[in-house]
Amino acid sequence: MPNILQVTEPGVSKTQQIKNDLNIKSPNVILPQGPDAVTGVAGKENGAQNGASGGGVDFASNYQNFLTKLGESAEISKQLANLLFGADTQLQASEITPQFAELMDTLYSELTMNSADEIAKYIDDQQKTQVMFKGGFFDAIRKMMKDDMSPVMRSNILRFIQQYSSMAEGPHHLEQMKNLGEDIRNLMLPSVRGDLEDVLEQMDWDAPAGDTKKNTEILNSQVIPFLSKYISRTHNYGPIRTASVLFSLYAVKYENGDSDDLDALFKRLMRYGDFGLFFEDEPEAEYAKLKEELQKQQGQPISKLIADVLERGARGEGGADSADRAQQVMKHLLMNQSVYMPLLHMLVPFRYQDKNVVSEMWIDPDAHRDRNSEGSGKKIFVKFSIQKVGSFELVAYMEKGALDMQLFVPGTLEEQYSNVNRQVSEIVKRNGLRINSLQVAEKVRDLRVDQVFPEIREKERGINVTV
Repeated sequence: MPNILQVTEPGVSKTQQIKNDLNIKSPNVILPQGPDAVTGVAGKENGAQNGASGGGVDFASNYQNFLTKLGESAEISKQLANLLFGADTQLQASEITPQFAELMDTLYSELTMNSADEIAKYIDDQQKTQVMFKGGFFDAIRKMMKDDMSPVMRSNILRFIQQYSSMAEGPHHLEQMKNLGEDIRNLMLPSVRGDLEDVLEQMDWDAPAGDTKKNTEILNSQVIPFLSKYISRTHNYGPIRTASVLFSLYAVKYENGDSDDLDALFKRLMRYGDFGLFFEDEPEAEYAKLKEELQKQQGQPISKLIADVLERGARGEGGADSADRAQQVMKHLLMNQSVYMPLLHMLVPFRYQDKNVVSEMWIDPDAHRDRNSEGSGKKIFVKFSIQKVGSFELVAYMEKGALDMQLFVPGTLEEQYSNVNRQVSEIVKRNGLRINSLQVAEKVRDLRVDQVFPEIREKERGINVTV
């Protein structure tokens, strides 16, 4: 079969000597920790160059870690399918907490789709939640990081990335502090539990991303001092102290995500004469669009439910076996939100016509650049499994309403290739598109993301910071 979509084997990583130690501090954190891990940069004018000297951040090693994890992630959609729809929850019913069981029932109901239009809207909503380090603004930032610039400008760009990450993660940090607060309360002496409740009730747990000032004031002036005094008076250096330290770490990250502070950093970047040259549109317009998209991603109900299931599952509330699955899926989501990943990534589970479906997608909205095309082509890679049918993979390139497609199907459908070809063609035409070429073949192995998108291995496509 001709390789119409340029799916290639990667040209590196043959020796398997890449370090395998992606730096994840806690399995309870879903959103990316990359920019937060930048150290020795924000406060030093030459910080961006320290990593290359051997005494600071090893940028090359971080990039190789990302590539290694990317190559190890082929089974993640199957892990999620087993976690959400598999036999785990039935076999471990005695290990599941009542809260986790209730959460799973709610999620299962939300994932049940009644029409193709409902599925399309669901996928569109999921896409709106995947804005971390994506879009025109960060495309320009990537171009800057390839270019020669002063150490001071590079340092300020890295500070901006770090602060933006903290702002985007703000609602997640609030959720973590809320859960930790409940855990700490339950561990306290009964006589003081009410006092902690009174303090925590002042928090706005639904505050939007970037609106941190009110909550930060309460955290710094009341909550954290209260926890510190309790530990000091009771000499309780066990679980309460551990949870309180973690609570304080989330509070620091949350405080660092204030929208006004991010605006101030952006204005500082605008003072550099070369900054605006890297943007296709006006920098102010791209920045406004970035913040608007960030607000749109907040509060998507299904995304929040899935995040809650993974977090609680990783803590063991869904049983011992499910804990490992949840942690693997969370690490995979973290890796796909890396600043090194130039693709839009979506993990889309749902239930339709009494069948469970788990779909994972990667989209390059600027694939025309790799084809030297003047159009606006998009390249799409989709893995999806359908209950009682099997696993599929789709690789497609779309430009100006025309599609080149390769569809890999389970071997059990070999005798139905012509029927599959016809049905796919009809679906494409109903959506106002046309097919340049369509090839249907048996799926004999799992394609890797870096095979379909070999440009991922070009280091200059990513922002070179610690992840």
